[in-house]
Amino acid sequence: YQIVDSIFPSFGENSGRIHDNLSRVCYRRGDISQLLKFIFFRLLKAKIYSKNIVHFNLTSMLSVHGLFHCITILLRYIQIAYETSMIYSPSPGCSPRPIITILRITSYTSIVLLMGGIIVERSLATYFVIDYEKRKRSMISISLLLVIYTLSYFLSNGIVEG
Repeated sequence: YQIVDSIFPSFGENSGRIHDNLSRVCYRRGDISQLLKFIFFRLLKAKIYSKNIVHFNLTSMLSVHGLFHCITILLRYIQIAYETSMIYSPSPGCSPRPIITILRITSYTSIVLLMGGIIVERSLATYFVIDYEKRKRSMISISLLLVIYTLSYFLSNGIVEG
């Protein structure tokens, strides 16, 4: 029981039991895995761009969304650091935990809304069928992402506030 308790410490009042070496190893292992995921994402994006198998609007939408998801993973580490008191918070009123929670839920709801954005983008591709593949039309993907993130922010804010 003591070994499991030292490997998986609780995030409650007894968070002082977390050893510095264990927390450093956990954070470094997580950072390395996230860095490898980011590098793999960049290589996959370069492969898709070199073959031109997917239209520019779709790849730009997915790359921006992937970047936002990487930022959300970093926010998760920051939230864990605040909950374990590894980062000092002067008072509960000054804590950025609600904002971090809203941004994380925004990322999760934007994943669901991104599917609708892809459907809208593909329907616009059938509308501009004559020259859609020749032009990039980046305003379509930018406006769709703006609508998706605005809707997901308001949805997540409503979820957090109840």
